[in-house]
Amino acid sequence: MKNYPFYACNRYDTFQAFIEGMDKLYGELPAITWYDGQGASATRTYGQMAADVYAVAEALIERGLAGKHAAVISQNSYMAVVSMLAVICGGGVAVPLDIEQDAATLKSMALFADAELLFISDVLLERAGGTGGFDGRPVVVLSDDASLAGGFGELLAEGNALLAARGRKCTGIRLDPGQTALIVYTSGTTSVSKPVMLSHRAVLANASGATELVQMPRRVYNSLPMYHVYSFTCGLLSNMVTGCEICFNGDIRFMMRDLITFKPSAMVIVPLIAEVLCKKLVDFADTVMGNKGFTAFVKKASRGAFKYDPDLVAIKEKIVPGLNLMICGGAHLSVTIAKVLYKFGISVLEGYGITECAPIISVNRNEYQKLGTVGILMPGYDIKFDGEEILVRGVCVMNGYYKQPEMTAEVLNDGWFRTGDLGYLDADGFLSITGRKKNLIVLKNGKKVSPEELEELLAGLPLAKEVMVYGSSVGNANDDVVPAVSVYPDPEATKGMSAYEILSELQKSIDAINEKLAAYKQIRLINIREKELPKTSTKKIKRTS
Repeated sequence: MKNYPFYACNRYDTFQAFIEGMDKLYGELPAITWYDGQGASATRTYGQMAADVYAVAEALIERGLAGKHAAVISQNSYMAVVSMLAVICGGGVAVPLDIEQDAATLKSMALFADAELLFISDVLLERAGGTGGFDGRPVVVLSDDASLAGGFGELLAEGNALLAARGRKCTGIRLDPGQTALIVYTSGTTSVSKPVMLSHRAVLANASGATELVQMPRRVYNSLPMYHVYSFTCGLLSNMVTGCEICFNGDIRFMMRDLITFKPSAMVIVPLIAEVLCKKLVDFADTVMGNKGFTAFVKKASRGAFKYDPDLVAIKEKIVPGLNLMICGGAHLSVTIAKVLYKFGISVLEGYGITECAPIISVNRNEYQKLGTVGILMPGYDIKFDGEEILVRGVCVMNGYYKQPEMTAEVLNDGWFRTGDLGYLDADGFLSITGRKKNLIVLKNGKKVSPEELEELLAGLPLAKEVMVYGSSVGNANDDVVPAVSVYPDPEATKGMSAYEILSELQKSIDAINEKLAAYKQIRLINIREKELPKTSTKKIKRTS
């Protein structure tokens, strides 16, 4: 398999140029489709979306809010998309906030980012502290009720009237490609969220760069929350660059319903979604074909030839008709899951990114991919290694952490950003991630153990649903630690078993794995959990012992 020329696509330096380009190139094509709680659909074309962005931007200019920071607290919705794009096109900075946070944290994040305006979904308004919960700052409620006072509909109508009277589109607002367009808080597994400043050029170059490497089909589904730049850049902007129709899901409970109704050819996902869909497909195949359960099926399928199985593809068409491509990021994807999904006719292209890089750094291509890696480097990036730590430089790197110069200086030097991730490039230019620098278990003898390496081996434990490897103290000294594993057993696989029986079976499986490992890497302690491991909003497991 050889690499091949990049796919052709347009590039934009500012969001004004981006919206103008979308309107001109794809005005009559469907842009965004969504479904309400009852399953009724709505669609806006690229031309309609551009008009709505211009209208909201004009209303903000009229209200003296052009160039301001605006927080967006919302589940995925068309109104949230238009609000963010309008703020940015009006010279301001959009600050999407994690809706899973409590009211106090949301307020703290908004105020720290100097938000002078808030867009809040009506279903989240009360939990976010109401319209008065942000020290008197103006609030626009994102609601389907167009007549709601102070709502999105009112703002949109005001902007449309201004446009009709003036005939202008963001007139007088001049954007610099290097100015900050977004402040996005990270969702780190081991540290406090950091406010990342991303420029117009960085985000749009990343969106176009992803499109140059990966060819997406016309219909794309995205259920990932847009308060993560992975969803905003890769699930929205990169698909807009080529005029795709994008279906947003604002409530994960309706994901399967929307997939069946919308019939996308591609999805933008995190590994958890791949695992859920894989299990649904395997369970259905088990029923239809009389296989021996999920675990046995997965083991057999992952050992077979890497090709589609016509019988399994036919089964997939009954569950998720038309789906044949997944772009996966946000966390490590099991190679076994990728192999099984491929049997069902779904190609999973894993990539690697980090918020500070807008976010994609590398990705596998449609016809140039290598399982177990996170693909080749995105155009516009350079990469080097300090030891095993990955350093990245390029147009997509952040402007810095907002109001955090010391923290910025720790990770950004001479244009090089320290990712904190460990990895290597192979001879073909494919990047592999071996772990996280902060997660390394340092033993008393100086040896270092990567938890992620061991977790990959333990992921196939028959009775385990989730595993997390960590360093556990065994002596009086803080540095006297050994590798240990915390296991959340699979409730289905362990049904009717006692805690002792579960531990005994896990110990046997782990003993077999330990025999193949160097002595210092061997798992010495097993901790059985009664609840799932805590996770970030991107479903990464939080590192706790």
